Amino acid sequence: MFYSEQIGDVTLAKIENSKDLRKLLQPYLEGSEKVIIKPNFVERIPAVYTTPESLRRLFEALDQNIIVTEGHQIIRVMVPEEKGLEFEADGHTVDWLWLRNNGWGWMIRNPDWSWFRNGSHWEYLRKLDQKYLDELGYSDLFKEFDVEWINVTDEVWKGNTVDPALVKTTVESKYPAVEHERLYGYLPTKLYEHRDAPFISYSKLKHYVTFSMKNMFGMIPDPIRAWWHGKDGQYHQRSILDINKVYSAFFNMIGISEAFDKTPIWNTKGAYGSFDFKYDIAENLGFTGISKDMVQLDSVMYGFGLHNAKDSEHIALAGDILGKYDETLIERSRESSGKWLK
Repeated sequence: MFYSEQIGDVTLAKIENSKDLRKLLQPYLEGSEKVIIKPNFVERIPAVYTTPESLRRLFEALDQNIIVTEGHQIIRVMVPEEKGLEFEADGHTVDWLWLRNNGWGWMIRNPDWSWFRNGSHWEYLRKLDQKYLDELGYSDLFKEFDVEWINVTDEVWKGNTVDPALVKTTVESKYPAVEHERLYGYLPTKLYEHRDAPFISYSKLKHYVTFSMKNMFGMIPDPIRAWWHGKDGQYHQRSILDINKVYSAFFNMIGISEAFDKTPIWNTKGAYGSFDFKYDIAENLGFTGISKDMVQLDSVMYGFGLHNAKDSEHIALAGDILGKYDETLIERSRESSGKWLK
């Protein structure tokens, strides 16, 4: 049964199917021929990524031509038997498995990915990523709905990007300057061609703070974004804000947070996850939140409290820049969360 509630500029809804989602979405998309979608293809562990089933529900709710965009992510292609290719780091021969598990500090000290891009690593990653798309069912889904797939890492590394000076001028005409100006060089031409189109950050409601703005962190092209976190997380929150400034300057951003099929719910004694990010899985909650103000949307999602409440500073940082930060929305969502996410 479809029903909805408004908290600030955020619409919360319980839906059963794509027709219900269409009722929510179409007012945001009216008059648009194209829509760009950024899902959350982060890794393979249960329930934490945007599933083909969730994307299908969204695709079926759209009349527009669809573009899906995401960057490469080494962690999502590292199945148990995969170690990646070898390379030299600090005088030792290591591989991608080391890079993922132990190489965080090395990547912070060595932020230039040219060694990866100019060797055989990039092509091997592209093959593994295609395998990921094929095996999980995304390739067939994209073909069925005639989706254009744009990998932001591939486009940036090929040099198919907008002039950074133009990006800088446009962003800084609307928002304060970004902290690290190389972000201005990360806007693919293929996306810029559809500037002013609706751009949906389609985030998975999950057990850690990664709502609609954090989901856009994946548009930074590095296959592991250690440097953008920085030592002790010094850059992380600002980097999230800054990549959102870039895309908000060129597109009509829409945030959607979904808990449609499998949803991870933070639980220190949960059956899944590790360390302080353990979780359980709820099935078929059929819940979504949507807003053009992603600051408000993420505040409401934060208030639901199903996550380990770390790394949320970017929500308040974005207030009065990308939206309206209002702590009362967090309190209101806490009060209403029980009826939405039982």
